[in-house]
Amino acid sequence: MNTVGHNSKIIKLREALQEKYGRLVVNPKEPFHYVKGRTLAKRLDYPDATLDLLPESIVHPFTGVGNPFSILPFDRGMNIVDIGCGAGMDACIAAKLVGSRGNVMGLDMTEEMIQVAHQASEDLRLPNVGFLQGYAEDIPLPANNVDIVISNGVLSLCPDKLRVFKEIYRILRPGGRVQLADILTDEIGYPFDRARYSLWTDSMAGSISLENCNELLKEAGFVNIAIGKEIDIFAGSRMENRAARCRARGNHIFACK
Repeated sequence: MNTVGHNSKIIKLREALQEKYGRLVVNPKEPFHYVKGRTLAKRLDYPDATLDLLPESIVHPFTGVGNPFSILPFDRGMNIVDIGCGAGMDACIAAKLVGSRGNVMGLDMTEEMIQVAHQASEDLRLPNVGFLQGYAEDIPLPANNVDIVISNGVLSLCPDKLRVFKEIYRILRPGGRVQLADILTDEIGYPFDRARYSLWTDSMAGSISLENCNELLKEAGFVNIAIGKEIDIFAGSRMENRAARCRARGNHIFACK
């Protein structure tokens, strides 16, 4: 059976996503389907004191849908992986939190994002953070080695969510945890057209329900699952009415291995 990476539709979706998100780091004024950058980060309760220490090159492309750092604190010396790290804002914040004895690895499929993230980590003099180009469905890291996996707005862009959760479970050490933020929906009253790549890249067609998310996490092996803190990520955007019809919103997701 072909793997997800060889499926032609998956390849086309990935290409569309790489093109869209790659433009964000090239052009700070590139439009997005909801507010982005510092305005978004402040809406999600990232402290000004934290954002002020980061280069604008990684703040302006920020398109997260929640704040993984607000779920539970990070300890010094932890090993962290950021799935779909984008330009590296969350990864660089995590690197500062875990300190020199800790380690952070960011993973993203978009080359332009990885290049910006690398440069930012050098500018910030963060030797404990690195970046890899790759996919959430096939994480190029060893098993049982990570304390916390974070991710921010990536799950809704991945067609095979169970595979993503299984990969996250694989790389976590026993007792490790996930602190995610992603878009969930009731999927009521809006006929998603999952064949249209534009709806996938707008974070709508690929979103799932809270119940489905909970079921997939359990199937992947996770325990102590908690999903909460709904965030109206689409407020004031061109997607606001469409999101309201199906109650698409950002959510914080926590689970343990």
